[in-house]
Amino acid sequence: MTLLSMSPTSHRYTVASLTFALTAPDSICVPKLLPSYAPFASGDPTETPAFSIAVTTTGEHPSPEAGSRIINDTTNDLGHVTLWLTPGGHYLFHLFTAGTLHSMTADPQFSSPRISLTPGRDMSYALNSLVRIAFSQAILTRGGISIHASSVIDTNGCAYLFLGASGTGKSTHSRLWIENISGITLLNDDNPIIRLIGDRPTVFGSPWSGKTPCYRSISAHIGGIARIERATANAITPRTGPQAFIALLPSCSAIKASPLLFQSLCTTLSRLADTLPVATLHCLPDSGAALLCHKHFNTECRI
Repeated sequence: MTLLSMSPTSHRYTVASLTFALTAPDSICVPKLLPSYAPFASGDPTETPAFSIAVTTTGEHPSPEAGSRIINDTTNDLGHVTLWLTPGGHYLFHLFTAGTLHSMTADPQFSSPRISLTPGRDMSYALNSLVRIAFSQAILTRGGISIHASSVIDTNGCAYLFLGASGTGKSTHSRLWIENISGITLLNDDNPIIRLIGDRPTVFGSPWSGKTPCYRSISAHIGGIARIERATANAITPRTGPQAFIALLPSCSAIKASPLLFQSLCTTLSRLADTLPVATLHCLPDSGAALLCHKHFNTECRI
């Protein structure tokens, strides 16, 4: 790809009431690369962004400096990600998608990450993945949490989130709510964002919704969160205090090797665990599970 222009253009997006800027050369058509971000585009150029991400396509990627240590090396839905922590407390990400390297560097609070893309067909996927990583860490010190969950919303503006290990049926459970309970619609099917607005736990739609296109710039008060576990019969167990915290933690995104980011997560999560109705749903993938969960949160929990 030939770069025709290097003049920067700033694109602003507001997710979970936090505005961030994506700055890239004019040669990079950010709206085309990130179509799911369109509902979150911010029309106020005077608003100061909470953090800013700079994007380039030089194809040049930094190597870990001496003394850096690997704190994560995994393959997941983002691709193969290797994360180094530098001696100065900064981060270096290498993302491999279809064998192509892309990278991102970030300061300890993810206030100004820098993304370097290798030009090619997977630029859209790589850019989306790295922005998602940056956003999930940047919001931690700003009272937010990116959570791996499927979420639905009812006509009263109350939302319900379903957590669980991969393959346990989060999306299926959302679908069962939609099919069997009047007025239920999908809010987000993979990565909704949670924030405490005042003292009210609130969930927001995001540009990241897994395999289900559902990019809604909306928010709702949380009526309950259920961690799904497969079982031979439907049953639900309330979780409070430390048990609620433990039920929520595995689904939250944070660099656990960072005292700053992980402590920020734990502080917000402790407040949520003390405020939210949380339960473990032992269930079959059937309508009875959806009806049981809905009844529990709407009759046995105080919303």
